[in-house]
Amino acid sequence: MHKKKSKRVGKKKNTHHDSLDFGKYIVSFLLLVSFSLIIISVVIFIKIYIDEKDSRKPIALQAEKKIDTLMEKMDDIVRQAPKKDDIPLESDDYEYAQKTIEPQKEKPQEKPEEKPQELVEEKKPKEAPEEKPKQVYKPEKKPKLAIIIDDVSSYGEIDKLKKTKIPLSLSLFPPTDNFPSTPKIARELDFFMIHLPLEALNFNSPQDRTLTINSSEVEIMGRIKQIRRLFPSATIINNHTGSKFTADKEAMIRLMKALKEYDFEFIDSRTIGSSMAVEAGNFVNKKILTRDVFLDNVQDVSYIKEQLGKAVKIAKKNGYAIAIGHPRQKTIEALMDSSGILKDVEVVYVKELL
Repeated sequence: MHKKKSKRVGKKKNTHHDSLDFGKYIVSFLLLVSFSLIIISVVIFIKIYIDEKDSRKPIALQAEKKIDTLMEKMDDIVRQAPKKDDIPLESDDYEYAQKTIEPQKEKPQEKPEEKPQELVEEKKPKEAPEEKPKQVYKPEKKPKLAIIIDDVSSYGEIDKLKKTKIPLSLSLFPPTDNFPSTPKIARELDFFMIHLPLEALNFNSPQDRTLTINSSEVEIMGRIKQIRRLFPSATIINNHTGSKFTADKEAMIRLMKALKEYDFEFIDSRTIGSSMAVEAGNFVNKKILTRDVFLDNVQDVSYIKEQLGKAVKIAKKNGYAIAIGHPRQKTIEALMDSSGILKDVEVVYVKELL
């Protein structure tokens, strides 16, 4: 009996020892899980702290980075040659006006009446005037020629035009979706003009915010005020197309009032023979100069040189002349090789003629 009891007691001790080992295993497991959770919690806390710290960066710094990125993109856009295939030239507008409007105003030349023979015979021969010694006229200064280059809108065009080493009067478009940075370009030029789009007779796709003959005085005043803010140092405006607008005296008077209000001078590109620019200028007591020659109606170097020669002749006759061209390759080539043509004139910025 005694032996049996001792065996049973021994079995109970072994069971108790196994339960202690199992308990230790459970505790170790729980400690390991707890330690893992602590590590995970610490990692999550650090991550949240870093994210929160990044989100607290100054708004001004973030805005500055965005502006820098936008400016880089803007420079890329500006330095690319803009697509101008759908933009009419002043010479195109002028040629259309000549074909459609001017011929209607021309009257057939009447033959002079033949005078009776008796009257012709009664006329006495005029006495030949005494010959005076010819005096060679030597002007103190050379006649002046201003060469305006319209439709300028990119750095690439300006770089090419500067290579001519001629003081060209560059006329820039007001900013549009196609040419957003012309005010920025203007700040880098010694002299520039504003190329203001005005209503033409025949173009169905005008430039953005083109002024028309139906534009009110308030609308025109607002447009010129905007241009003054965009180009604070500008002094001269000339028209882009405008055969219809410049031929309308009332519209031109409204424009001249706005130009006078915001201290702009006006050069008439003369895209139509019946332009009212001079008359409207007289109405508000403003001096208006007009274009004499279009240089590049035809994209041919020889033709452009001939047109330059015509401008020089007009300058010699009148004391000055104004020619208009565009930033095209053939035009630039002709100007690069024009020293012989321009030797008898002084090429000046157009502001020196006002």
